[in-house]
Amino acid sequence: MRHWILLLLILFFFCLASAVHTLPSLPASYGAHPWALGLGGGLAAEIGFLDHENFAESLFFAARWKSVAAALAREDDVHHWQFSFGLPGGSSFLGGAALNLFAGDGYTDTTATLGLGYGFSRHFLTELQIRDIVLSRDAGGRVMPQYDLAFYLGAQDALFTLEGFFSLAARGGEYNLGAKLFFRPASGLEFSASLGYAQSELCLGAGIGVALGNIFERAGFSHNKNKNTVSASVVLGDHDHGDLLARENTLLEVVVNASISGQAREGNLLFGQKDSPGFAARLFALYRAAHEPSLKLVVVRLSENSLGYARSEELMEALLALRREGKKIIAVIEKGGLRNLLIASAANEMYMDPNVQLEIAGPAMTVAFYKGFFDKLGIDAEFFARDVYKTAPQSYTEPEMTPAHRESAIHILDRIRDRVFVLIAANRGLTPERVASWCAKGLMTPEEALREGVVTHLGSYAGLGRTLARLSLAPQSLGSFLDLPQGFTANDAIAVVTIEGTIVNGKSRNFSIPFLGKSAGADTIIAALREALLEKRVRGIIIRVESGGGDILASARIREAIISAAKRKPLVISMGDLAASGGFWLACGDAGTRLQIFAGSLSLTGSIGVFAGKVSTEKLRAHLGIASERLGDPNANLYADEKGFTPEQRALINKMLDYWYAQFVDLVAEGRRMPRDKVLKSAGGRVWTGEDAGEFGLVDRNAGLLGAYAALLYGLRGDPLRCDLVEYPKERFDLANLIPTGLGTIMASFSDPDDWPGILGSGRALALLPWNPVFD
Repeated sequence: MRHWILLLLILFFFCLASAVHTLPSLPASYGAHPWALGLGGGLAAEIGFLDHENFAESLFFAARWKSVAAALAREDDVHHWQFSFGLPGGSSFLGGAALNLFAGDGYTDTTATLGLGYGFSRHFLTELQIRDIVLSRDAGGRVMPQYDLAFYLGAQDALFTLEGFFSLAARGGEYNLGAKLFFRPASGLEFSASLGYAQSELCLGAGIGVALGNIFERAGFSHNKNKNTVSASVVLGDHDHGDLLARENTLLEVVVNASISGQAREGNLLFGQKDSPGFAARLFALYRAAHEPSLKLVVVRLSENSLGYARSEELMEALLALRREGKKIIAVIEKGGLRNLLIASAANEMYMDPNVQLEIAGPAMTVAFYKGFFDKLGIDAEFFARDVYKTAPQSYTEPEMTPAHRESAIHILDRIRDRVFVLIAANRGLTPERVASWCAKGLMTPEEALREGVVTHLGSYAGLGRTLARLSLAPQSLGSFLDLPQGFTANDAIAVVTIEGTIVNGKSRNFSIPFLGKSAGADTIIAALREALLEKRVRGIIIRVESGGGDILASARIREAIISAAKRKPLVISMGDLAASGGFWLACGDAGTRLQIFAGSLSLTGSIGVFAGKVSTEKLRAHLGIASERLGDPNANLYADEKGFTPEQRALINKMLDYWYAQFVDLVAEGRRMPRDKVLKSAGGRVWTGEDAGEFGLVDRNAGLLGAYAALLYGLRGDPLRCDLVEYPKERFDLANLIPTGLGTIMASFSDPDDWPGILGSGRALALLPWNPVFD
């Protein structure tokens, strides 16, 4: 009894990794079974010798394709043929068989091996085999039944494969025991070591393999009591190792709704909040999913779309990548809109719920003006801007759009409309004019949408789900594609630092600041950059900008931190829906560090300009009978609301705005390596699409987040399928989130005054996009 316990303990010690195969000469030595060899893999062949001293007597040839493998070997004076195949039995089980034929001098033997494996996960598996079942034995006319029982246990990941086995002969009770370790420190490089105990002899081995494209060369050395042996072989074709168990055919659901955030969110179990990946991680998961052989179908459920046009285009591009890899895409439209139609255009089939009306129109913009309301209250809003296109404060200073404001807005709308129509038309094989005719209708019934070709089918999401259930596809979550196998050392990673919301000093806040949305605090962003730099496995950084700007001081602090980080690790800028004003300021680099900027064609960027001012309540106070007197220096409390500006004070503010505007233009010229005169042509506070910005030289390339990621990783010579994505910073649980917005804002400002941007009276120059850049 003790003998068996000792054997099991030794076996468990060695068996922390991948299952052993019965043909060590096959490419199966990468960890797959002979019958399950390369499930989901491609064609591979191997030729080599097993013993350098008996070269001619130890030649072998092996080949495999998916779950079928064959081999021909010569062992001394015996020829050995083997044919094996595997049968996956769902997500956890697999089975298979191998047929062996041995031919020697005047005799032939035929044996079979049967096996059943069970996978606890994609990387951990146990297996039971009945090996060498004698089907026929021709040795002096005698037929003798014989077989071995073998047990395998192990796991594997991207770095290590440690396989162990134990076998027991049915007759005689002789046992074999062994383990083998594979270590892959870099792509195309593999080391191996083995330890075995067979036929009362201890055997040690070591090996090395090097890949050159589709050719993999390996050599091995083994030692036992009587002999040292050197072997070598060459593998041609798909030599990469795979998972122990291939995934069964899977289905992926992608939901587009109002809860998609640019930043990752940490959950809080106490209040029922779950962890949620940010938009960057979702795109990255789709990229991974495109390269998953088992994924057959993707269903995109489109309801409330909180994404802007730029991020909608990025999601569309990610779905097109899935489609190019042979995945079928089905889009289900539960709420109309041009952005949803843009995303859905990447699908093979488009369903629309028959109970939903299709609202489809071109892009539109709503701008509210409060001057008349302020006049009735006795409030004066006095702001000064550089230059005529810096329209952010005009909602408070003008009764209607100025000609410059109207010109800029119409240009943006036209550029977005034209680009979206072209994208949808190209994806659907139509003309832009056909798409424009859909939008001209404004509203369609489901039957009309089907008749006009806007959608290909009518059907509800629930009905489609019942149809898909009959296909026996296993549902897979998007988050599962973010998990890479971990080794004994951490995987390389790319960090995505997201700057989302109005840029302010202090810490980021998750609650919505009135008029401005959430805030991106300089202290939080700088700390996130520092964390990414200190994390050793992070090889490069993507700065993801989702901001219409804010406080110049905060933007300048973040810019300095980005430039410092770029000197220590490779770094690129990726612009999302908004990366303008202060969001563009922080992305410009300086004379010594040029930052590479990627912007989607539909991103809003530029807005090189500044403004400052305040709201005066002097008339309102007088109407209410409130009097105030100011003593001392007339410029003390310059931005206090009880008095308006004097002519001298207006001159002071304009002088400072001239200074900050010149600073903005100069840093763009230096950082983008552009003549100052050329920068001025695209400045003046004018907002541009990413496509316009590319023509002006304000950005380097019209590409989304995945384009920035691919370019960064290409420079690092990294493998995108073997690299983690790390998001910084994560939105953390904040008690202020549970309190109504206004009260939460006041509480936060009391706890840390720097968090409140003081947008109407801080006295600081502001680089901010128009108040509410929301497109209908």
